[in-house]
Amino acid sequence: MNSQTKNSAKMVVFDIDGVLLGVKRGSFKEIIQYLGKEKEIKDLHTEYIRRKKHGPWGLKQLAKLLAGTNKDYLYKIARGYVDARLQPGVDKLLKHFRKKKYIMGAISSNPDFVVQTIKELLSLDFAEGTQMEYLDGVATGNLTKEINRYGKADILQEKMKQYKCSSKDVIVIGDSLTDIPMSKHADTFIAFNPQKNELADEAKVQIKSQDISDILSIL
Repeated sequence: MNSQTKNSAKMVVFDIDGVLLGVKRGSFKEIIQYLGKEKEIKDLHTEYIRRKKHGPWGLKQLAKLLAGTNKDYLYKIARGYVDARLQPGVDKLLKHFRKKKYIMGAISSNPDFVVQTIKELLSLDFAEGTQMEYLDGVATGNLTKEINRYGKADILQEKMKQYKCSSKDVIVIGDSLTDIPMSKHADTFIAFNPQKNELADEAKVQIKSQDISDILSIL
């Protein structure tokens, strides 16, 4: 890796689903499914798979399925969900980056109740995701901020500016094509258990493992 330059910090940015969390269908979808919307999620997921290569789709549709749900209840569910699905080796990997004094963050399309839970549980420096709209502590079914694959790249650039990081000192760890826009602003893009061959031409390194700390073998 490149050495740290004067006035430039080092940063590692994680995607959440499939990277920090060992999930397949996606945290947003799985939590809604847990709330009893299994058929709706199955239909949305099928449509998402059909559309995803053509561009972002589905976040607004998912949010609508949560209309009328208590915010505190969503955060409570998210805590148990995240606890149960943390990727093996996460603590070891974060300890390494913390010792090296890296800025550590997560940027995801996931909703606030998942992203903020991740931030607090893992003591990340920042975590950014899609923002639900709440009225009197209840989800309205609308979004106040949608973070799709392109928005993730915009946030990464903002964080690089905030923390005075140059692209050569940034590592992005992702698993799908939705992470490719972020990779354009990082010197190192690591694909962790990439979905099919979506990242074959984009990632500098691909790691296929049941333990995310195996990434340390190439750092």
